[in-house]
Amino acid sequence: MVPSCVPATSLETSGAILKAADIKTLLKEPWAIGLAEMMNFPGVIQRNPEVLKKIEMAGEKRIDGHAPFLSGKGLHAYCVARIRSDHECTTAAEAKEKLKDGMWIMIREGTAARI
Repeated sequence: MVPSCVPATSLETSGAILKAADIKTLLKEPWAIGLAEMMNFPGVIQRNPEVLKKIEMAGEKRIDGHAPFLSGKGLHAYCVARIRSDHECTTAAEAKEKLKDGMWIMIREGTAARI
């Protein structure tokens, strides 16, 4: 999967910035099966041109999500953008809503779950 959000937020200093033009070449590689973790769900919902360009670059390839607490109209907009999975559900209700909207839900156990 090709990273979709580098840096993850504008507050991060990752040392690099991946723009849509940068990932276009990567998505053509035979190993690239899709776009990883579209964490910028506000950018998707608010139709940020750079974010939408990244989604467009993925073409027919898979686009994985990362949208904690997203629901309602925002979730619908996220799904319309062809983002088909999420691993950030924190409640059964959130997972059920995302499943109803056609998303795949991946359950993970982080270190915080053991507290």
